[in-house]
Amino acid sequence: MSGAAGSYYLPEPSKWPLVGSIGLFLTTGGFAYALTSGTDGGMGNMTIMYIGFAILAYMLFGWFGQVIDESEAGKYNAQVDTSFRMGMMWFTSPHSLAHYFIFVNYLDPG
Repeated sequence: MSGAAGSYYLPEPSKWPLVGSIGLFLTTGGFAYALTSGTDGGMGNMTIMYIGFAILAYMLFGWFGQVIDESEAGKYNAQVDTSFRMGMMWFTSPHSLAHYFIFVNYLDPG
């Protein structure tokens, strides 16, 4: 959709958020069904959950593949590249700190 050089790239509308929502719904719904449909305290049929996992895997490969193809086609400029990198920094920093505090608090022998 980006026509002018130097403008911010806006991707076309994507099917991947809808596909991911369906996969997540089937995964959680299938797990809930398996919990309630089991006999003698066991797990029931988990086929629906596995279908949801397959849809989620399809969504991840498809969506990341689309982003990689757009990047290799040169659709992203320096501003988009910086926003991707900053987004990953803001995503991974809190997770790294959370893991650090978990290890310090729960694995500390003292």
